[in-house]
Amino acid sequence: MSATFAIPQLYGKFQVTQDDAYDHASMRAKQLNALMQLMSDDGFEVFENLRVDTKRELMWFAQQLAEEVSTMIPIISANELPGKAELEVTA
Repeated sequence: MSATFAIPQLYGKFQVTQDDAYDHASMRAKQLNALMQLMSDDGFEVFENLRVDTKRELMWFAQQLAEEVSTMIPIISANELPGKAELEVTA
């Protein structure tokens, strides 16, 4: 059985096992990629015409996805834990 990690989030924590961390990171990376495609190239003009608060929310969402992926990498590699005191092994 692999270890379970508590990953800090804006509104609490979610738990992920070391075995599931790759799938979770892959899912979030794909979501981030799709979001960035919508905000660049042909979609950039649409993005530029959005209200300022909508653009801020989309950028915040992209940052959250990127942070989640970066938090998963050390768990996947199992060489070290992320340098955050909030991350804890729960099992």
